[in-house]
Amino acid sequence: MAEHDTDTAEAATVLQRMLAAKISEERARDYLRGQWVRSNEEIVTAPDTVVTKFVIKPPPITENT
Repeated sequence: MAEHDTDTAEAATVLQRMLAAKISEERARDYLRGQWVRSNEEIVTAPDTVVTKFVIKPPPITENT
């Protein structure tokens, strides 16, 4: 799990923050579509959502037996 925070109180969208964290726009949008992005424990899927910090939390790995 990767957590990203900023030191500024400036309003920014989750996509802007992800790009500032050096995540490519294509990958950021994939993470949003896949519901991997959370802010304050809530799933974020809209790239224009204003957040102060975000966490990328991939789904758990499951084994097929």
